[in-house]
Amino acid sequence: MEKILKIMIVFFIYTTVNGQSISPVVLASSGGEGNVGDNSVSWTLGEMSIMTLEDGNIITQGFHQPNLIITKTSQESELELVVYPNPTQDVLLINNDGRQDLDFLLIDNFGKMVMEGQLNIGLTELKVNGIPSGHYFLRVLNGDNLITSYKIEKTGL
Repeated sequence: MEKILKIMIVFFIYTTVNGQSISPVVLASSGGEGNVGDNSVSWTLGEMSIMTLEDGNIITQGFHQPNLIITKTSQESELELVVYPNPTQDVLLINNDGRQDLDFLLIDNFGKMVMEGQLNIGLTELKVNGIPSGHYFLRVLNGDNLITSYKIEKTGL
């Protein structure tokens, strides 16, 4: 029993002294700070880095942020278009409050067009229940000119 106790103490001391440590490093794409009176705030937009491997090349590993969804990939200032719900399962609604009819293309991640049509002024309903789950790009066009593009997440089938 005394031998087991000594082994446990040695093991505890060894793991305490040589335990894993992660230095908090952030790969930041943006950040800032501000002061109001005696209060201050600083923020960083980025990803926590947990490991950097160097062997001629540098590889940095971090945490994946799966809930970050960017829905609009470009912007036209005069376009009054609302696309919802995103993510969607059965129907994608597009509210065009603009002054003109527009065209749309729904394109998958491989660049294949899966749907096309016209967005009239008012509400347009796209039935997406027949396409597989995944990420798609909704491209809104005025003739041959790309006006804006949205990233759409299709869930379920």
